[in-house]
Amino acid sequence: MTQYLIESARERGLHVNSETRPERRGASVVIKVDDESGMEARLAEPRINVDSRPGAGVRFGPNGFHNNPDL
Repeated sequence: MTQYLIESARERGLHVNSETRPERRGASVVIKVDDESGMEARLAEPRINVDSRPGAGVRFGPNGFHNNPDL
């Protein structure tokens, strides 16, 4: 799921601001956006839980309860 999230972000022209090499990364993916806290609030409305990282982006943490269409 992490690779799918990275590829989907890049296909949309978004900058992935976290490690992308499979051998070096964890499950979380940070995607750079201009308004981290605003994006976090907008995503909370449809119950998409993310964590904003000021200056870095929005952190997505896919886990076993998600599948690719969720992302």
